[in-house]
Amino acid sequence: MRTSLSLIFLTALLVAIAVPAAAAPAQSRQISVLIDGKVVSWDDSPIIVDGRTLVPMRALFEALKTPVRWDQTKKEATATKDGANIVIRAGDSRAWVNGQLVRLDVPAVILNGRMYIPLRFIAESLGAHVTWDAQHRVIVIRFPDAEKDFSLSYEARYVKDDNTQRHRLELTVTNNTNKVQTIEFNSGQTHDFVLERDGRVVWRASDGQVFTQALWVERIAPGEKKTYASELPDLAPGAYKARAYFLGDSREEPVAFLQFTIDWPKVEKALGYSLIYLAPEGRQPGRLELVVSNNTGRAQALRFASGKTHDFVLERDGRVVWRASDGQMYTQAVWTDSLVHGDTRTYSSELPDLAPGTYKATAYFMGQSAKRPVATAYITIKKANLSHLLKYSLSYRTGSMLNATARLVFEIRNDTKEDVPVYFPGNEAYSVIIKDAAGNEVHRRSIPRYESSGGTEIIGKGGAKYHFFNLPSLGPGNYTAYVYYPPMGHEPVAAAGFRI
Repeated sequence: MRTSLSLIFLTALLVAIAVPAAAAPAQSRQISVLIDGKVVSWDDSPIIVDGRTLVPMRALFEALKTPVRWDQTKKEATATKDGANIVIRAGDSRAWVNGQLVRLDVPAVILNGRMYIPLRFIAESLGAHVTWDAQHRVIVIRFPDAEKDFSLSYEARYVKDDNTQRHRLELTVTNNTNKVQTIEFNSGQTHDFVLERDGRVVWRASDGQVFTQALWVERIAPGEKKTYASELPDLAPGAYKARAYFLGDSREEPVAFLQFTIDWPKVEKALGYSLIYLAPEGRQPGRLELVVSNNTGRAQALRFASGKTHDFVLERDGRVVWRASDGQMYTQAVWTDSLVHGDTRTYSSELPDLAPGTYKATAYFMGQSAKRPVATAYITIKKANLSHLLKYSLSYRTGSMLNATARLVFEIRNDTKEDVPVYFPGNEAYSVIIKDAAGNEVHRRSIPRYESSGGTEIIGKGGAKYHFFNLPSLGPGNYTAYVYYPPMGHEPVAAAGFRI
């Protein structure tokens, strides 16, 4: 419980919000307010009067979870929370905290029918800690529900190396107390960064990462600083905003904010890189090729730390789905190569069986820039389907001594000199529709595949595949059967007439 004495002391120390008087009006540069890490939404934006921030009364008290009573006659608001009682009137530079008179630098005002009240005065009178982040124009309000909330401070930084064009985000956590702080983590994840550009999230450090799920603790000595870092991916030049999260003690809200600009100096590149996707018609997924060229007038030395010359990474929907080097074995001897003027080298990797869709492919070259991607391209995997090269037939067979049931035989034949891949969009192998002499449908049946849903099937060169379909009980008459093969679309691929 916050005591009246501490409220009066805090109020006397800091009464008005310390926003620099030279700051631009709220109408031109918006001010954000965080209460215990949560952004406050305003129907009407905060205003600045004589360098002090005033906010809509009702929205503030709702965000503070503080009941408020309004006296329309006196234009007076009374708020009560955790034993603290605040009375403030529109146009009056006086306020009362637990019955004690407090002078305000700026009185509350009524604007467009709404009461605006001094933010810092109200927050601190309720026992909160208020800070002003001038760089990002953010007012941070925190309630000291636990001493640890204020024992640690946080700073986020953007660090880059113009020579290697590598960059990262860092979060430094400082113990500001004179005793050891014990931090509990619910998993191996200690921190996270979320990067935005033009209001859209473009990167999250934890995406695609796997963390141990064991509970553990870390101790930070008095005055000690702990730095947590995440390497940034290849990003387009421009302005970015970052939110830093510290996962200690189950914190869920950002602890620091950062704005920075990516603007690499222009450096003449000795080597040029091209990422090419090659897939013969219908025979996808194909392969990726990295073409390395020498753009200078002299030979370029290439140094490899192992037998690994290159790597490709394939992503879909922000997740890595394939890496060329996974499962590969490489010699560990260092070796060199030389690329003369105007010469090129091509490095390739066959792609695995992939679902149709668009993928982001990233290429790495181990000869010079092993840790940074050298080329990126978006590729589209289509259905690996050459089913139009196959021949289809449907025949009717009467019952025999071995099988008294009449049946249809669906044959798929490959008369070409190459294996033919066919792509199934679902788990249906084929379907049969039977119609009578008048054209009325009398039977329909879909036959599932034994394999998992979707995927590619190979019909070997010179080979054939047969499907046997037992006919249902039909009355005497003439019938026509139609067979549908999903790789060929929605039209029948063969038909057969028969008589019962």
